[in-house]
Amino acid sequence: MSHRLACEHAGLIAGIASVAGMTYYDPNSCHPTQPVHVLQIQGSADGYLGGYITGGLPVVGELPGAVRAVQIWAGFNGCQNPVVEAAPSLDLTLQVPGIDTTVLRYTQCSPGGSVELWTVNGGDHYLFWHNFSPQFLELLVDWLLAHPKP
Repeated sequence: MSHRLACEHAGLIAGIASVAGMTYYDPNSCHPTQPVHVLQIQGSADGYLGGYITGGLPVVGELPGAVRAVQIWAGFNGCQNPVVEAAPSLDLTLQVPGIDTTVLRYTQCSPGGSVELWTVNGGDHYLFWHNFSPQFLELLVDWLLAHPKP
């Protein structure tokens, strides 16, 4: 839902943080009128590379996955030069012991349009349901506050 909000109301919001969410598979379905800060948070064991929705439900469509989602937003926001941390630097969930999250950050974007992917190594879709680390909400709010509209 946060991706749709950014696609349809980019002029009203500074940024979004999507936890285990997805954007449109077809980038032509999204038409942001200006850059939007985007933070995607995803477990590496949760549709990370995309694919079809399964699990007893009828297939409703293909999902782009976390990596493709941030690539799409990087394109919308005129970003270049993605940099991935060499080692995990954040502890977002109690599901994975210790420092568990690696950050991919685009270093050159249009003003108001930063893009990041926080990957919880080994985390699945349920990693955030009652498994937040004590630092998670503080890190998330700090990120949002650090990315206002220009």
